[in-house]
Amino acid sequence: GRLQTQAESDEAKERLAKATGWTDHKLIAQLAALGVTPEGLMAVQMVPLVLIAWANHGVDPKERDFVMSKAERFGVRERSEAYALLEHWLSHRPPVTVFDTWKRFMRYELASMCRKSSERLVALTKNQMIAAARCSGGFLGFCRISSNEQKLIRKLSRTLDECLNEADVNRRAG
Repeated sequence: GRLQTQAESDEAKERLAKATGWTDHKLIAQLAALGVTPEGLMAVQMVPLVLIAWANHGVDPKERDFVMSKAERFGVRERSEAYALLEHWLSHRPPVTVFDTWKRFMRYELASMCRKSSERLVALTKNQMIAAARCSGGFLGFCRISSNEQKLIRKLSRTLDECLNEADVNRRAG
């Protein structure tokens, strides 16, 4: 789409590298391939919720509303690029690379925060993943978390813990 073409230009990649101060060219290229611009970066933090919304069948309206309301609490404003990107990911399943991109992104994100803030962000993300899985209806409207969702939550939580530990190591080294 249009977002993607714009984001993939060399100039756009340069803007992303400048805005983040990141030198990881692979991460910059992955973000660009997903249509992420500096203005859209905030959407990447919401990837776990997007993945959980897709875990079962498609994304239902309740799941969509849940993700968008959490995004707004994170400061993603309506009509912003991050908002448009999230809406796109909720209506068209994002490519599998979105997981690896999110993981790389979180490594940098957590390393740039103090230990307390990074722990808080990880805990918040884990809680939101569980809440996202619960809001997807379940059986007869009971809040059941499907086995797909459980597997995904475990995988995402493990990844968050790895990123947190890595951030600690880097913080001590830096």
